[in-house]
Amino acid sequence: MAKSTVALVFYAGHGVQVNGVNFLIPIDAAPQNERDLKHELVRLDDVIDDMASAKIKLIFFDPCRDNPFARSFSRGSARELAAPSEASGTLISFSTKHGNTAADGDGKNSPYTSALLAVLESQPQMEIEQMLRKVQQEVKRLTRGQQGPSRYGSLDGDFYFRPPEVEDSATLSRETVDKAISDAVAETVKKATERSDS
Repeated sequence: MAKSTVALVFYAGHGVQVNGVNFLIPIDAAPQNERDLKHELVRLDDVIDDMASAKIKLIFFDPCRDNPFARSFSRGSARELAAPSEASGTLISFSTKHGNTAADGDGKNSPYTSALLAVLESQPQMEIEQMLRKVQQEVKRLTRGQQGPSRYGSLDGDFYFRPPEVEDSATLSRETVDKAISDAVAETVKKATERSDS
């Protein structure tokens, strides 16, 4: 991600908090004790640190509710996730508020991922803060108010996955210029005709 303008990470899978640290759990991870965590799992903060060179950093984090190591690490571990560290120029969207668990959903995707995809596909030109509010509303609707996404950090300016179209304003400008030219030509022709008649 060196020298990138935008860096984006989307994660949907298992996640766990241990002693206030959020971990992403690879599919083949099998830690036997807490000492294995740093070798088997991926710290969310490390992911964010690796994006540091990008001007804009976007993280979409959708960990499912169950902690497969709950029995092994009962002390200091939890299904719920901790509030992430906030870095400059970083916007982090969690599928639920810290301290809560996220629903898996009954379909192919979780309510959060389903809502995110729906908004991205239908309104890709929406500014990201507004987009995330739409996602939040949709997740609450899908879960009947049981789950509400949260976001952390902020960007220095507006961000769009697809910039708003400027064709309308450009077309309006062209129409204005064309009309002005047309009016000027008509006025010139009119004056020329009046002179010839006199």
